[in-house]
Amino acid sequence: MHPHRTQSFTYRFLTIFVFHLIIKSFDTSFGSPLTSFTWRGFIFSITFIGYWMLIWEIAHQVNRRFFTKKGKPPLFWIFHSFYALLFSWGFNHLYRTADIFFYGNVDTWAENSFLNPELTLSLTLFYFLVLSFSEYMQTNMDRKESQLQLEILQKEHITAEFNSLKAQLDGQKTSHFLFNSLSVLSSLIYKDADLANRFVIHLSKLLRYMIDKDSKKLVTVEEELDIIDNYLFLMRVRFGNSIQLTQRIDPVQKRQFFLPPTSVQLLVENAIKHNIFSKTEPLQIEISIEEENIIVTNNFAPVKKSTPSGIGLKNLSQRSLLTSNKDIQWNIVQNKFVAQIPLIHTSAYESIAF
Repeated sequence: MHPHRTQSFTYRFLTIFVFHLIIKSFDTSFGSPLTSFTWRGFIFSITFIGYWMLIWEIAHQVNRRFFTKKGKPPLFWIFHSFYALLFSWGFNHLYRTADIFFYGNVDTWAENSFLNPELTLSLTLFYFLVLSFSEYMQTNMDRKESQLQLEILQKEHITAEFNSLKAQLDGQKTSHFLFNSLSVLSSLIYKDADLANRFVIHLSKLLRYMIDKDSKKLVTVEEELDIIDNYLFLMRVRFGNSIQLTQRIDPVQKRQFFLPPTSVQLLVENAIKHNIFSKTEPLQIEISIEEENIIVTNNFAPVKKSTPSGIGLKNLSQRSLLTSNKDIQWNIVQNKFVAQIPLIHTSAYESIAF
C-alpha cells in the first residue's frame, strides 16, 4: 500500500475508533467501553467502524471526482449535508433493526422515535467535524505540494537558463581563445620545443577545465585560481612579463567559498583584452577576498580603438544572480578597474548548487 494511503487509512481508523468509544459511553447497555466486553458491544464496534470507514471512502472518491481542490462551491456543502443526514439515519436504522432482530431489545428502542434525532444528529455533527478537519488538512497538503512543484519548476528553469548562459559565453570564448593559442603554439614549435611542450600542458589543463566545468554550476575559489595560473602562463608566452598577478587570499578561504566557473578568468581576460600594457608599464592584476566577495582589480588604460561589448560582464552578472541571488559590481576607482563577484560559503553551497 502507498505510504500516503496507509497514513490516511490509519488517521481515519483512529478517528472513527475514538468517536465510537464516545458513542458507546452514552449507551449504558454496553457497560464501560474500555473494561466491559460483550458480543453485542463487539459487533457494534465492528459494524460502526466498518460502516463509517466505507462512508468516508465514498465521500473521498466523490470529492476527488466532482469537486475541485480550489475552493468548495455551495453544491459541495449541500451534497455533504444530505449525505451526512442520510447515512447517519442509515446507521441509526441499521443499529435499531439489528439490535431488535438479534437481541430482542424492543423495549429499549420503543422509547426512541424511528428517526432517533439524538443519535442521527450527533453522527451528522461528527461527520461535519471530520469533514472540516479533513478539508483543512487537505488544503495544507495541497498548498505544500503546489509550493514544492513551483520550487521544482523554478529550479529547472534556473538550471536551463544557467546552462544557456554558459553555452553562449563558452562558445564565444573558446573559439577565439583556441585560435590564438594554436597560432602561438605553431610559432613556438620551431623556436623553443621545451616551452612549446609546457605551453601544450597548460593549454590542455585549461581546456579540460572548460570541458569539465559543464557538469558543475559552482567551483571553489581554489579551482578557479588554479586555472588562472594556467591561463596566465599562456598569456605570458604571448606578452612576456608585461602581465603581473598578485593574489591576496588566505589558503583556507580558497576552499571555503564557491563561485560560477570561469568568473575570475573572464575578468582577467577582459583586463588583457581591453587595456594597453607593456614591459615598462605592465598590466597589474590583483585578486583578493573581502566580506564574501572576490575582488579583481587592474590598472585602467583602455585601448582607444577598443569598444567593449559588455556581453561578458552581462553574462557573468546573470550567472551570479542565478546562483547567489546577488549581482556583481564593477567601477573605475582612481584609474583602476575594480570588479566584485559575490561568493557562496560552504555552509550555503548545498542549497544553492542546483
